[in-house]
Amino acid sequence: MGETLKPRVLAVSQLRNAGAGSPDAGLFTASQFSKGASDPLPGQLPERGVVEIKSVAEDGWLTASSAQVSKYWEKYRLVLVTNYRDFLLVGEDRAGRPTVLESLRLAESASHRAALYQPFVRHPVLTPVALAVTLLPVS
Repeated sequence: MGETLKPRVLAVSQLRNAGAGSPDAGLFTASQFSKGASDPLPGQLPERGVVEIKSVAEDGWLTASSAQVSKYWEKYRLVLVTNYRDFLLVGEDRAGRPTVLESLRLAESASHRAALYQPFVRHPVLTPVALAVTLLPVS
């Protein structure tokens, strides 16, 4: 995943605490890695933001407005929140405040799990990332 993005983006799971807690994953550009390395260069913050993954039963919209995600947003400025059925991209509005820039809903509730296995809809921003995140572990 991420090969077709320009620049190429790589997800690294279980980030170290950089002062805002430990997001489940960071989205780094290829230039943030040494050639052939599996970890980003020391001291690098994920250039394309971080990912917070919750269980399918949790409310993605509540998580997006939580204190935890607010701390991540303050540090990284871009947070993808998912519960595997909702994908919400928290970024910055014109006034510099956090806001949900994009959202994608695959299922209305955890009881609609069958919808999670249907092919992803084509969403220009979230579909590639949503597919990649489904491969990351749940915290």
